[in-house]
Amino acid sequence: MPPPVCGTGRGEMSIFRWPEEHTGQTSWSGTGEREHFAQFYDDESVLLESVAGFVQNGIETGAAIVLVVTEAHRATLGRRWRSLGLDTAALRERGQFVVLDAAQTLARIMDGDRPDRARLFELAHGFLAPMAGRHGRIAIFGEMVTLLWKAGRYEAAIELDGLWNELVAPYSLSLFCAFPLQDCASSAQQEHLRRLCASHTRIAPAEALTALTDVDERMRAVAYLQQQAASLEQALRAHRRIELTLGHREREFADLAENAPIPIHMVGPDGIIRWANAAELALLGCTADEYLGHHIGEFHADRRAADALLARILAGETLHEYPARLRRRDGAILDVLLSVNSHLENGKVVYSRCYTRDVTDRVRAEERLLERDAVLHLAMRSAHMGMWVHDLQNDAVRWSAELEELCGLPPGGFGDSFAAFRERVHPEDQQALASAIEDAIVDGRDYRVEFRFRHANGTWRWMEGRGRAVYDASGRAVRLCGIAMDVTERKRAEESQVLLAALVECSHDAIISKTLDGRISSWNAGAQRIFGYAPEEVIGRPITILIPPELQHEEDQILARVENGERIEHYETERLARDGRRISVSLTVSPIRDGRGNVVGASKIARDVTERKRAEAALREADRRKDEFLAILAHELRNPLAPIRYALTIARQPGRTAQQHRRTQDVIERQVEHMARLLDDLLDVSRITRGVMELRKTRMELTSAIAAAIEAARPALDARRHTLTVDLPREPVRLEADAVRLAQVFSNLLINAAKYTDAGGDIRLEAKPEGREVVVTVSDNGIGISPEMMPRLFTLFSQAHSALERSEGGLGIGLALVRGLVNLHGGTIEAHSEGLGRGSRFVVRLPLGTAPEEEPRKRRRKERTERRTSLRVLVADDNRDSAECCATLLQLWGHEVEIAHSGRQALEAAESFRPDAVVLDIGMPEMNGYEVAARIRAAEWGRETILIAVTGWGQDEDKRRAMEAGFDHHLTKPIDPRCLETLLRREGNEGPAPAAS
Repeated sequence: MPPPVCGTGRGEMSIFRWPEEHTGQTSWSGTGEREHFAQFYDDESVLLESVAGFVQNGIETGAAIVLVVTEAHRATLGRRWRSLGLDTAALRERGQFVVLDAAQTLARIMDGDRPDRARLFELAHGFLAPMAGRHGRIAIFGEMVTLLWKAGRYEAAIELDGLWNELVAPYSLSLFCAFPLQDCASSAQQEHLRRLCASHTRIAPAEALTALTDVDERMRAVAYLQQQAASLEQALRAHRRIELTLGHREREFADLAENAPIPIHMVGPDGIIRWANAAELALLGCTADEYLGHHIGEFHADRRAADALLARILAGETLHEYPARLRRRDGAILDVLLSVNSHLENGKVVYSRCYTRDVTDRVRAEERLLERDAVLHLAMRSAHMGMWVHDLQNDAVRWSAELEELCGLPPGGFGDSFAAFRERVHPEDQQALASAIEDAIVDGRDYRVEFRFRHANGTWRWMEGRGRAVYDASGRAVRLCGIAMDVTERKRAEESQVLLAALVECSHDAIISKTLDGRISSWNAGAQRIFGYAPEEVIGRPITILIPPELQHEEDQILARVENGERIEHYETERLARDGRRISVSLTVSPIRDGRGNVVGASKIARDVTERKRAEAALREADRRKDEFLAILAHELRNPLAPIRYALTIARQPGRTAQQHRRTQDVIERQVEHMARLLDDLLDVSRITRGVMELRKTRMELTSAIAAAIEAARPALDARRHTLTVDLPREPVRLEADAVRLAQVFSNLLINAAKYTDAGGDIRLEAKPEGREVVVTVSDNGIGISPEMMPRLFTLFSQAHSALERSEGGLGIGLALVRGLVNLHGGTIEAHSEGLGRGSRFVVRLPLGTAPEEEPRKRRRKERTERRTSLRVLVADDNRDSAECCATLLQLWGHEVEIAHSGRQALEAAESFRPDAVVLDIGMPEMNGYEVAARIRAAEWGRETILIAVTGWGQDEDKRRAMEAGFDHHLTKPIDPRCLETLLRREGNEGPAPAAS
């Protein structure tokens, strides 16, 4: 059909005007700038002539030429131009002639199924911009849109055509497209074709119309074509309506057959299956490929029966409910009923329609019913059961001879009444029996009830009755059918078994029985819990699956002793769990005897003693480490005594010099500090271990703790001439921490690094924030850590054997203390080393949090404005030497001091002396320090007094109790005089000090 004439957004599209003397090709003399036109053609030679004329016209008018053509058209046009003497090479050199391969260029600009605007414009601008600068107008013939159209990609073709339109205006383009008429003739393309035409300014029809030179002829042709198009359009609409109706009906019938719940298939006269619906395929468990095209005999259990069935079908016979047996794909046999009729042409069967009804369940039920009847009679005879049938309407009962014999009665002993039977039921069970039967009738279910029954010999025996009601069409119960069996021995056995089973199942031990050939015959819950095997996994399997290979000989020895009737008790060995774990067990094995006393198996009780063994090993290890620790402790406490004794002896010598006297004082001070550190570390570790240590957190800068740690570790670093590199963040890192404890963490790590690094080593301390944490790393190039030592590095009293010769004192608790303090701060510590001689690295991670609020009393004391360097201090201690020495020190520091040696004296002295500070021993006679502190705090004059507790008890619970009694500070004996001096100086001169301990 001819392309429609329609308007566009770019102005009205028009048909080319042809000259009077038209030869079948389009004339290009009237082609203007900024036009996009399309030509439809029947013959490719006409198209190529048009393209040649388009190019020639462009060259003659000075335009640049761009051809985006197929390879075949490129070759043909090349020959055409050579015959015309057109020098394309010269044109290319002048930048006036460009030829591109349409398929390759299209591949470059496509993004999936759509043309990419950016790719097209980037490609086009590459050759259009220089051409426009040199020649002004550009004439382009392109076949990329044509290739997309031929491929049926109509939307992509229309989109690409529109993109070309965007290039017309900026570059003064004349665009020429061409489409074979045969690719535009489908009615399905009509809307796409209309949109394609709308994107062009002019349309050239195919040569069949352009070849008409006479205007009247042309108009008549157009009118004829219009009439034909209208007629075809009308016929097409009618045809489409019919097609839609037929298609709808066809889909309905196809859906009806395909989705019918009845299996249907169609068979040809050769027995080949031509079609089958979903129900048929599902019935036979086949896919369409596995069923269609196969002979029907392949799916019959009996091929000869299938051949006989096919012969009757070919004879034109119609079959109803024909029994057959089919074989499913999975091998299962189906019982079916086939209904078949055939379609005949000229008296011959063309195909047969087969309807299948699956009656497998019904047939199997009938077979089971017959089998059940036979088995029931056999069971009744073998199991000494009896049965009865009660006609509810006539109240007549039929009793089996087996039931009457079971009750010790002669045939007919029950009579024909149910009342005779009920009278023999125990009075306590009659209601339960009647209720069970009544409920079964009402609910339409079986009943099962156990009751006691009086035997003809007068004894009470247990019976189990089972039965059901039979109903008529109206749902009314008309009969009761039941059986009864004597279960007296079973009840007795059950009671014993229930008791025994409860004991076995409740046991935490594994209780296992096995045969004499070593196969497991029972398995309790305790065994499953210990060994991990479920009963079904092990029963029937050899007991050796639980025995390690090297201990398999034990089983032969155990079985030999059991066969001799011997009982084995508390035999400790190892066994294997399901997951491969080794379990320490204690075995008790007893023989199992039959009724004649013969040993027929063994009963084994296995108790899991793994934890006990581990505990024993842990106790032995703890005992060993305790002995080592006590030896180290004795050594470490003796070491300072020798220099102290030497120093005291020197101090007493009359001929000593002043310098010697100062050196002795230095020695004593160092050794006392060393002993104090040892004791402090022990107490700290004890507090951490028992979870009673408390931190005194304040808002602080990390650098202050690191600086204090470096100062504490400096002597150890300098003694070995180590180089310490410190890398801290430029910005302050603030965190909530106990400054003293944090400095203790880093100083311990630095001192450790100094100890275990050869002289002249490199030690590095680095700190950096990471998210909501600060990470502090202490690394060295020292002796490193062995893989064996790494798991117990942070345990108490642990020192690497390779490090013992380097030890400079210590109890092996430093890293345990560090880890405990870091954990208390909510942080973590990790140790890393590549092995011995490769150095080590300790990484501490601490959270950044918020500081606790100050106590009200401390806030009030901060507000005091009076600051003094000299304080009134009361020292209360029942140890007179300690009290007098402390008082002397305080006086030397410029303070006014009074002394008391009991709690009552301290309280009286405080009331008269009104001290600024009280150094108060907790354990004093008459009244302890807690009571004294509480009474001072209760007095008006004592509310602002600085109370300092001095005690040998340094647990966090002791500190908490001191704070509750009203103390400001808690110092643990032996107190460091410098700590006391600093504390008093801060309280008197700079305001209240942080709580000290």
